Amino acid sequence: MTPEEFVLFKCYDSVEDGSVAVSTPHTAFEDPTTVAGTPPWQSIELRALVFYDD
Repeated sequence: MTPEEFVLFKCYDSVEDGSVAVSTPHTAFEDPTTVAGTPPWQSIELRALVFYDD
């Protein structure tokens, strides 16, 4: 990924009528092909509450 790219995944959804996924699993791994001296991964966490009317 480049600094201009991002990954967005839903961690939780309060809708429980079976129409949407309630949560999404995620993981991380070490890439053995990473070039020596490459800067470590940088990430941020952003939380938001979104309320809307149907």
